[in-house]
Amino acid sequence: MKYIIVLLILVFPFLAMGQNPNKDSLAQSLINDLKDSWNLGINDDINQPVNIRVFNKFKSLFDSTATIDDEFNVLFKFNPDSNKSTYQVDSNKPFDIYAHDIALQVGRLTIESDNAKTIIPSISSSGKEYVYKISRKITAYKLRKFVLEDASIYFNREIKIRKIEFTDHSVDEEAIIMNNKLYNNPDSVYQFQSNVTLTITLRFLNDSMPKISRIQAAPVSPINYINDKDRDGILDGEEDSLSKSISGDFTANGYPDHDFDGTPDGKDGCKDIFGSLKNRGCPAEFFNNNFSIFGFTGVLFNTCNIKLPEPDQFGYSNVDILQSQTGSFKNPKFSSTISTTFGGDFSYYFGKRAKHFGISLGMNYTGFNGEYVVENPVINTYKSNDGDYDYRRRVTMRDSSVETLNYHVLNFPLMFKYRTKFGIEKNKRKNRTPKWSMEISAGPSFVYFNNASSYNMNMDFEGLYQVDTLSKDKITWYDYFDNGSTWNVLLTTNDINNQSEIPGVGPVFSSLDSSGYDFKSNKNYSGKDKNATRYSIALNLNLDLNYSVNDFMNLKFGLGMMVAPALAGASHYTPMDKTTDEYNSLYRSKIKSTYFSYGIHIGIVIVLDKLDKKLDL
Repeated sequence: MKYIIVLLILVFPFLAMGQNPNKDSLAQSLINDLKDSWNLGINDDINQPVNIRVFNKFKSLFDSTATIDDEFNVLFKFNPDSNKSTYQVDSNKPFDIYAHDIALQVGRLTIESDNAKTIIPSISSSGKEYVYKISRKITAYKLRKFVLEDASIYFNREIKIRKIEFTDHSVDEEAIIMNNKLYNNPDSVYQFQSNVTLTITLRFLNDSMPKISRIQAAPVSPINYINDKDRDGILDGEEDSLSKSISGDFTANGYPDHDFDGTPDGKDGCKDIFGSLKNRGCPAEFFNNNFSIFGFTGVLFNTCNIKLPEPDQFGYSNVDILQSQTGSFKNPKFSSTISTTFGGDFSYYFGKRAKHFGISLGMNYTGFNGEYVVENPVINTYKSNDGDYDYRRRVTMRDSSVETLNYHVLNFPLMFKYRTKFGIEKNKRKNRTPKWSMEISAGPSFVYFNNASSYNMNMDFEGLYQVDTLSKDKITWYDYFDNGSTWNVLLTTNDINNQSEIPGVGPVFSSLDSSGYDFKSNKNYSGKDKNATRYSIALNLNLDLNYSVNDFMNLKFGLGMMVAPALAGASHYTPMDKTTDEYNSLYRSKIKSTYFSYGIHIGIVIVLDKLDKKLDL
């Protein structure tokens, strides 16, 4: 019995500490007061002030050094660990700052918690601290100006992380633009919901005065952002329907916008450079397309001047150059060879930035007629045989003879391009993208010529004979023809008519022909020749102006020039040999001609990669 009494004396103090109905009651009363006031007197109307009595009652429950984990302090900011902007919760605030921030920033706060039976106290061995755990669900509203962190801090931090370049403005100017975009609707309401378990620590300063010294919040589940499903900081109502499921940026209505210039990355031609929305996210002076197709039509002035071959360049054998004459043609004028042209090209512009330089492969066609008139007779004199004797046969194209050549020209140019925009600085000041640009193109081309001829030619077929000056009784051949020799027999139109106009050259040649000779004077040949083809390498030069109609189409008009030098014809050309032969067109001769054209064109440029990006979000 004595031992029992001693044991009771020793254990009684501890039983008294563990079973202090006064402390239990005070602690439970404090928890009840906390639950009654932990909405801090916030009204349903977000714009109405809090109930100051409830607010003060809440603050009175805390020790002067108490801290609270603030599950309401939701901020949208950059997370350096994940390299992504997202919502974050700052915790462990002094209780009075916590109360002030909640009362100022949070609206329409509703709290659902476990009832008192689920509160499980844990009492320290000294009996001076009680620890309670309460699970609660909160729903709250906050205005944008309280959710977003300071725009300049956000902007300056992220441009370093994202490595954004600036060309049109300074970083500070862009920070102002960014700030305006972030806070264009500062009173937009964010709704969020949270489930947490609060660990509430009470401390008894004396036996009759408990105070809250610490509230810790352990999230049961991630915060539910009710009206921002993709957690990108942009409210669902502010986003396009397609971007609601995409984590994006404020500057592009919820689409990803790496450089903050307002152009979604899917449409941005310069993703790392702060540019103009009107220029697909590129600076005003930049071109933002790599690929384009150009279709055009126009008017050309053409010429193809023919330079006749020398007599020994024809297909005749043993030509007597001294008895021959090159002659000349009157070439067509530009005004008589006007033609329409049409064609197109496919262009690629180099690089990922300004894209000033490019290359194109194209094709264009034109067709025209050129009339060539013999101004001075073309005389070919060469060695021939009449069946008995060698003699000099003379074939003459008379003056006023005409050939009309029909040209079909296919040109395949490979052009090197440079383009630049007009009025860069003026448009920058007005926050516009220049509409006008200039492009210079130059390069070689492969040219295909197809020609047909219609002709109306007057020809002479004559003979020059030499008598043996020794025997004086036979026809012979001397390599040198002495025009002054009296032993020459000149069977030419002029010589026969000069001797006697009666009977004249016509009956004389007819009589000779009946004896097996083949002479004619002023015989007409008319008709059409077969097609002939030529190939050449040309030089091309274009100067164009472009006007941007919209993101996907430009109007282009300008000047063009092409020159195809030294077109060589086929070798061994003979216009005619016998009077019964078919006439061969001049274009089949071994001539040298230079094709030259210049004119104007207008057409439409379709920007292919912009068209693709229009649908790529």
